[in-house]
Amino acid sequence: MTRQEKSELTREKIYNSALKLIDTKGFDNITVDDITTKAGVAKGTFYIYFPAKEDVLYYTYQHLDTFYQEALDAARTEEEFPSMVKTFIDIYSDRVEELGLGMISAICTNLDMEKSKESYRSGNRSLYKSLYFLVSEGIRFGFIDPDCDRDWCVRQILIAMIGMENYYVIMDGQISIKEMAMKIIPALLLHSDTAI
Repeated sequence: MTRQEKSELTREKIYNSALKLIDTKGFDNITVDDITTKAGVAKGTFYIYFPAKEDVLYYTYQHLDTFYQEALDAARTEEEFPSMVKTFIDIYSDRVEELGLGMISAICTNLDMEKSKESYRSGNRSLYKSLYFLVSEGIRFGFIDPDCDRDWCVRQILIAMIGMENYYVIMDGQISIKEMAMKIIPALLLHSDTAI
């Protein structure tokens, strides 16, 4: 195993330990000491990978972008627009819920932090590439008006996604993100109030 592979394994061990603790205790109720104890690493090792506890949240955005890329790649294999939307929703909602209620809550309650804002503003994220792809394909297939403002359409979907994730937290995970997304995102993209 290379040094880089070992380093990545250590980062993931710390991150996964933090995820478990956040899911059971909540982000605000854990410390770096709690994370390092669970991960079985020294406190200094934590700081090599995460300059602060909040950086665990920002690392989650990187994980989310791999999920969005996975959803985009899968959606591109579909031949019809409604199937593209359904495939995107299936992967997006499953992967986000896999993070756990605690992590989703931590992300939602820390959206006002500068790094969170930067992450959502960055147009280079796979999240935006996925949403622009869906809007472009909706136009190509005739579901979305070709004269629409694509940026506006993408922002509306993003607002809906943030809203669904927040509502999921408010409802303590009693309603699934997929259940909401299967109704809301098609309504935005397909100009329809029926779910896929």
